[in-house]
Amino acid sequence: MKPMRTTRLALFLAAAASTLALAPAALAQDDAALLDSYYELRDADPDAAYQLLLDGYPASSGDIRVPLELGFYQLQRENFAEALPFFEAASAIDPSRKEVQDQIGYINVALERDSAALAAFDRSLELQPSDEAIRLQRAYVLQRLGRNRAAAEAFYGLSGSSDQRIASQSCSSWQVLYNASDRAFDAPWFGESYFAPQYVSHFDLAVFPYQGRVGAVLDEETQLEAYGSLRVTADTRSGRGIFGPQNFYDNAAVIAAGLRVQPIEDVPVALFVEAGGAYDLTDLGRDRWRGDVRGGAVLYEEWGMAPPCLGESGGVRAVADVYAEAIYYSRYDDNVLFYARFRPGVRVWEDQDAAVDLYLLGATGFDTRGVAGNEYQELGAGAAAHIYGFGGLTLRAEGVRVFRHDGLDSYTTLRVGVEHAIRF
Repeated sequence: MKPMRTTRLALFLAAAASTLALAPAALAQDDAALLDSYYELRDADPDAAYQLLLDGYPASSGDIRVPLELGFYQLQRENFAEALPFFEAASAIDPSRKEVQDQIGYINVALERDSAALAAFDRSLELQPSDEAIRLQRAYVLQRLGRNRAAAEAFYGLSGSSDQRIASQSCSSWQVLYNASDRAFDAPWFGESYFAPQYVSHFDLAVFPYQGRVGAVLDEETQLEAYGSLRVTADTRSGRGIFGPQNFYDNAAVIAAGLRVQPIEDVPVALFVEAGGAYDLTDLGRDRWRGDVRGGAVLYEEWGMAPPCLGESGGVRAVADVYAEAIYYSRYDDNVLFYARFRPGVRVWEDQDAAVDLYLLGATGFDTRGVAGNEYQELGAGAAAHIYGFGGLTLRAEGVRVFRHDGLDSYTTLRVGVEHAIRF
């Protein structure tokens, strides 16, 4: 996620210095004289006025205006680290001043001290729970802390705001996070897991594909990531057959290191390369360990999948997703495999926590070496139930006609499975 643009907002709050400073207080005579001298000098020479007030600050008796004026002087110059202690001192003098808690929160955001910012915004909302601007900033801080579920709930609650700016920002943020999980690692580290067990009626087997990654984001702009990965594909029928060993699916475990990047921010195409070793899970009468190098491009885009915001009615509407990949595999005799899938459909039911889609399916696959079975087309239909709050959990059933080439028989099959994708 990109950093919040709160620096300017903090400076706008700085303009409220006179309002904060005019609150009534019981002034000691020395404080009154010090502040009078400061105000007389401030317009003509603000730097000298600041030094005068700073020199007298250690001896001041507790007038909240003294640390506030010192803090706003530094804040107007974007010296956030220097400003913070003065606002914290003002808070110690009068913890009930909500404006001071707001300013402490914004300064900590600018300093990327998110836990301290959250604490300040929490104190502010204890004093005025209805402040939607602070509730919105608090939601952004929760997101930066990786507390995505709490952030999503906060954004959802604000998406029905009467303030159109707050409602729009909150709705957009909710629709990014509605299916996200809390982050388990501190930035820039991340983890990913994808597990999609499936029953395939044509082969009368279950297949268990898994992918997991742990890595670090090296560049936020291009989402350049370095990671270690584990890929496993296993099914319930591969192994020794009548005529020797056979594989229905890959039946291998692959351990690798990789790089992944999305070169153009608005184009959902990721490029990757991985290198490592693969271990045959079934004995094929050869050395089970082999080198594995793979790399290529992956595209994924979806439309209409995000649920509606608070106060909106999603109704029955069109949804769709597209996936495509072109990947080189050294382990498959330097072959390049291509696959593309399109699923246009209709959302027939949804709420904040779940949705049901009906869709059509079209897919194709082919390769550069003409391996039998690698060229095919699929046409079919399916239903998917999406359950939010557990990462990307989907229950899916599809009826598909598979058209094969190279003299292989075409067939019809039922595929039923569960998909779970999570980034943490």
